[in-house]
Amino acid sequence: MKGKILLILIAVLVQSCTNNKDLFKLLKSNHTGIDFNNVINETDEFNILSEEYIFNGGGVAVSDFNNDGYPDLFFTGNMVSNELYLNQKDLRFKKVTNQSKLNSDGFWSTGVSVVDINSDGLMDLYIAGAMNPDNRENRLYVNQGINSNGIPVFKELANSYGINDKGNSMGAAFVDFDNDGDLDLYVLNNEQNETIPTNYRKKIIDGSAPSNDKFYRNNGDGSFSDITIEAGIIFEGFGLSVTPVDINKDQWVDLYITNDYLTNDLLYINQKDGTFKNEIQNYLSHQSKFSMGSDASDFNNDGYTDLISLDMLGESHERRKTTISKSFFFQNVLNKKWGYQDQHMRNMLFKNNGSNLPFSEIGQFSGIYQTDWSWSPLFADFDNDGNKDLFITNGFPRDITDMDFANYRLNFGAYTPLKTLLDSIPIVKIPNYAYRNKGDLTFEDVSMTWGLGIPSFSNGAIFSDLDLDGDLDYVVNNINDKAFLFENKLSEKEQPPNYIQIELKGSKLNPNALGSKVVLKFKDGSIQYQEQQLSRGYMSSNDPILYFGLGDEKKLDLIEVLWPNGKFSELNSPMPNKRYTINIQNASLRGNLIFPFTDKNQKLDYKEVSKNYNINYFHEEKNVQDFFKQRLLPHKLSQNGPSIAVGDINGDGLEDFIVGSAASYSPKVFLQKNNSKFISKELFTKKDDKKFEVESMILFDVDKDNDLDLYLVSGGNQYDANSKWYQDRLLINDGKGNFINQKNRLPNLNSNGCIVRSVDFDLDGDLDLFVGGHNKPGAYPLSDENFLFKNNNGFFEDVTDDILPPLKPFGIVTDANWTDINNDGRKDLIIVGEYSPITIFLNKKNGFERLKSSTLEDSYGLWRSIEATDLDNDGDLDFLLGNLGKNNMLSISPETPLFISTRDVDNNGSVDPLIFNAQQNSSGNWDMYPAQFWDNLTQQSPKFRQEFNSYKDFSKANMDYYKRKGFLDEDSLLKANYDESKWLENLGNSEFKINQLPTSLQLGPINDFFVQGSGKNKKVFVIGNDFGGAPFEGNTDALQGSIIYWNEKGEQNIINAQDSGFFVFGDAREINSVKLKNGKKLILVAQNQSKLLAFEKQ
Repeated sequence: MKGKILLILIAVLVQSCTNNKDLFKLLKSNHTGIDFNNVINETDEFNILSEEYIFNGGGVAVSDFNNDGYPDLFFTGNMVSNELYLNQKDLRFKKVTNQSKLNSDGFWSTGVSVVDINSDGLMDLYIAGAMNPDNRENRLYVNQGINSNGIPVFKELANSYGINDKGNSMGAAFVDFDNDGDLDLYVLNNEQNETIPTNYRKKIIDGSAPSNDKFYRNNGDGSFSDITIEAGIIFEGFGLSVTPVDINKDQWVDLYITNDYLTNDLLYINQKDGTFKNEIQNYLSHQSKFSMGSDASDFNNDGYTDLISLDMLGESHERRKTTISKSFFFQNVLNKKWGYQDQHMRNMLFKNNGSNLPFSEIGQFSGIYQTDWSWSPLFADFDNDGNKDLFITNGFPRDITDMDFANYRLNFGAYTPLKTLLDSIPIVKIPNYAYRNKGDLTFEDVSMTWGLGIPSFSNGAIFSDLDLDGDLDYVVNNINDKAFLFENKLSEKEQPPNYIQIELKGSKLNPNALGSKVVLKFKDGSIQYQEQQLSRGYMSSNDPILYFGLGDEKKLDLIEVLWPNGKFSELNSPMPNKRYTINIQNASLRGNLIFPFTDKNQKLDYKEVSKNYNINYFHEEKNVQDFFKQRLLPHKLSQNGPSIAVGDINGDGLEDFIVGSAASYSPKVFLQKNNSKFISKELFTKKDDKKFEVESMILFDVDKDNDLDLYLVSGGNQYDANSKWYQDRLLINDGKGNFINQKNRLPNLNSNGCIVRSVDFDLDGDLDLFVGGHNKPGAYPLSDENFLFKNNNGFFEDVTDDILPPLKPFGIVTDANWTDINNDGRKDLIIVGEYSPITIFLNKKNGFERLKSSTLEDSYGLWRSIEATDLDNDGDLDFLLGNLGKNNMLSISPETPLFISTRDVDNNGSVDPLIFNAQQNSSGNWDMYPAQFWDNLTQQSPKFRQEFNSYKDFSKANMDYYKRKGFLDEDSLLKANYDESKWLENLGNSEFKINQLPTSLQLGPINDFFVQGSGKNKKVFVIGNDFGGAPFEGNTDALQGSIIYWNEKGEQNIINAQDSGFFVFGDAREINSVKLKNGKKLILVAQNQSKLLAFEKQ
């Protein structure tokens, strides 16, 4: 296994080395003249243990402060003075701090913002202050002009303008929130005077919290007014970054705030009436836990601005397992109790799906979710290939999150000398990250190959074309090291890629045209889009020049600018490799422009219409604590419904449907009336009938009396194994839609079931059943029993052992399909499941026979669904296969499988499902390690507490170690080679090929497919997600409703929810359709703990 992993890593490195090797060169300070070093010295009174934010660092600002046409640099210092460096050309700078009267010795500076506060054409500086309550008023340095030596001279005037905020400020952003033309001010506050900032408590949402941010309105007369409460800035938060962005494209700036610790991040949506409203829950389904820096950028060139937030998750197994003790099972319960949105400790990349639609969080899919103690994310096209790359700074001088240190401090801190205690804290000095955008929603780590692989404690950062050579240089503020200036060497290539730079000249009150939007349009219909804002990343103010890489493209059709005042400019057929200046004075009105800028106003094909047809159903489910039964579960096992069954229930010739239910609730029957609307009623009224959880159901004619009877599969995970509440039920229809449970028609099974599929497998004229068993309660990943029931005149006989071969090796059944694979007139059985191969049982005359196929034998996956249809239009049936998707931490592939143990390590009657996956160790080598955390292992079995002396020891134990120690053996392991959703191509003669479904269908689990039509008119509706994720990893919720269709050439295409109207953002479990009396069809989608959706074609 190690050999395979090493070969994969070598192949990746070889490929990476071919892409702009050593793109950046770190210039020495004796060349650049930049000797800034944010030195922080601890003392007995002032150190990481007394002040947790001591190492949060400082920022960088880039702007032309002396108006000579070259960008200058400004660094903020904590224990050292801020410094200003003027650009002398050729990447050489001159320190002019004292001459500029910007010395700040004794003042703890954090964030910096650049603004022309007095509209005199000279850039000013606003500095956030922190730490010392007696000396931390924010400062405004107003540029008084350029002296005879070409040096700008500043004067501190924050008090005069009324913005000398006294909070513990981390940064600020200037924005025109009321569209009156001048710039207002948002100040980020982080006042930590709560007892413990990670403790759950009632949220403070009335503006009274000491950590509430501040908002100042520009009065237009050289003064600002504090309108914090009036403007709706009322949610507490330990703020670390503020990113202005027009998230809903209504031409009013919104504010994305990232907050540390328990406090949720905020998305203040501009209400266009002088107020904001925090609507983050409508846009982001979960957030980073210890959110740090953030950025807003259209990284996938679809015309919508995406978001990123950073956190602290380590990339290596050692870092992860020494800084995180456990997956906290009460987290979800406490979040609901206290009204907090879900938070998880990792970087998050939020893909914008369109105005007013929820974002998809795809950081794990994109490969950027684990960059350790991270600070500043910045999107920019550093290799000018047309795709925005991502640079991330990180590092921390003393890692107080180390669990061994935390235990040592708890046990011996009171008796240990302070110096000894401080020296026992680990150091996180690792290189910053550079990710190359591959153009397919994923990124490649090129930190080393591009030349950024230098260990550091880095914080704020900016990018800019400092030497005006057409490529982007990179500047970083470091703690206890000189600042980095990385020169981009792209322009020195023999044939460098093309670029365009745009300088916006705004109004006098807003000279950098903050809030403007720029679109580049190409002749092939592709676009690039940027929004002009300076507050980006962490504590920093970025370059006002907009940079666009063009790759080899030389033909640019159009540059369009939508200015903050609604006016419009365009530049036709611009030549590449130039900087263009576009002035608002030459702009004109062009009417209401949408998207970038026009189009996308198409009529959507589908609309959610449940209210129109009286379909009013909301699935409810009690919170079963699956993780208390088995601490090591990868996801909940009790949230699998609801299911849907469709048919004419009452014999009136109209299709009706039933929606399943969780335990303690009744399934609901919807009967269609002649007006195509529905009336509903509960299937059960008795309490005991509602104790069953309905996992699956089917309407079919059991007894050949020409009405539809109902089979209900019982399951879930709330009861012990063999509970009577796992007994399936068969309800016989009286012909009028009234059902009677006739227990004598079914064998006693008491198995935790999950699916039922009907077929006449023996060709005797009645319908038989396959009933799939899910997990054995308390023994995941072992499967409960599966059954093949033969219909004998309406009474079912268990013939499983007689005619169906054993499933082993197989994990847990999740779905099955009856299809005639070999065209012999008999339906064959195809089964999929978790930790299972795709398994086909051929229906022979005297029983079933397992199909032998080398392709299928190694097709182990975490399969969730299967659907038969002719995908390649060659006349035979292929199979759609829903899987977990790639938006996870597991690194699953045939070369690096996921393993799970079925052993009961301590013989206490409960399986201990240890999970192992490929992870990097501290040396960067890949190996197999436990996916779970040490405290969770010890909660599962005390044997694991006895096995290790420290978190560090635990972090070094690989899979081979567990085998040697007897915790694992080969016979107890199940595996998964695939997590991607696939389609199985039927090649004929029992030969198959596994093909991958498109990227957009890999963002989450696919739970069901629905095929409508055939041939070129065929559409496949796709739904998924899983809101029962483990607390640390969280829910998988990025998949939104999609439709696969075929164009006139027979080519396969995907329509996303944004373009189809098929909006399915919840935990969607099953999909079906119902015919209406009016000739239309409704697509029904059942969601766990959410409303039933009904879509109608428009």
